[in-house]
Amino acid sequence: MRVVYGSDPAKTEVVDLAKYIDRSNKTVRSITGQIETDYGRGVYRVNSPTAQAVAGFLKEAGPQHLTDVEVTCRNKYATIVVVPLDGKPIRESGKVLVQAGTVCRPTGWVAVPTRARINGKQSDCFRILSAGKAPFQVENTQATVTVANPGLTKAVLLDINGMATPTPVEVKQAGGRMTVVLPPQAMYVVLSK
Repeated sequence: MRVVYGSDPAKTEVVDLAKYIDRSNKTVRSITGQIETDYGRGVYRVNSPTAQAVAGFLKEAGPQHLTDVEVTCRNKYATIVVVPLDGKPIRESGKVLVQAGTVCRPTGWVAVPTRARINGKQSDCFRILSAGKAPFQVENTQATVTVANPGLTKAVLLDINGMATPTPVEVKQAGGRMTVVLPPQAMYVVLSK
């Protein structure tokens, strides 16, 4: 989108966004087709040559198939992002970062399902019984990521500061694809040659 204030109104174009909203499948796509919100299943996807990601209720949604990345996640809610670190497309990159995020809550957090009247209608929601306290508890990552890139051969788990750890990372290669079982404590994993 390009905006110029005070420009010629004759050059203003308004795009009909209705064709990007699929109410029957409960999805909304960007004009480029690279971003999609599946509000029916609670999943958000980014699918471009240099960034591929999924976020949302991934366990229930099942395996996610993007152009160069497949994600299978057993976490109820998670975010998995795959980006090249050398500016090349994921398929050709010599160094790829996989970033995982899971639910993070204070110790002692307690919430229970309930119903409440919101704007005159009964709605399902949660009632917080305890907001908890420090330290925060991060749910272990339970995901497998497959990247279509024949040049990738190894994976290194990074700590939360981005430093390499000695923790081994299980990888499998087949058919020009690398499959990585993310370690439970994984937040950052670098795939490389």
